[in-house]
Amino acid sequence: MNPVLTLHPILVPIFVQVLLFFVLGAITGAARFRAVGSGAVKPGEIGLGQKAWPVQVQQISNAFNNQFETPVYFFAAAILALALQVQDVVMLAAAWIYVATRIFHALVYATSNAVGLRFPVFALGAVCVLVMWVRLAVFTFSGV
Repeated sequence: MNPVLTLHPILVPIFVQVLLFFVLGAITGAARFRAVGSGAVKPGEIGLGQKAWPVQVQQISNAFNNQFETPVYFFAAAILALALQVQDVVMLAAAWIYVATRIFHALVYATSNAVGLRFPVFALGAVCVLVMWVRLAVFTFSGV
């Protein structure tokens, strides 16, 4: 394994989360171009928002836009964990579970949009970010 990743394993879930962002961005762009190209929506109808997009395009766009919400707190915690060298099993497990929930959440959002499934997955991810921040606080204030 690369020595950088051996010393800084928190980088791997960070890169996976970044990859998710770019993949969802590409899928969103492709869906929007298809909708405009097929005539399902006209450019003038979507200039001020998403209401005119077909439902499937809105779902995919929402999954992408959601990457600007809790991931901000994930990235901040992960980068702080990297800087402070807090990369223990608690931090890494929370980071990996968080990223897994983001991937699953995006898949559900962009396909079935089953809110009854989507929300618990979102909530689990939010709890993971909370665990990361609690772990950082414990380290910061107690040195453990």
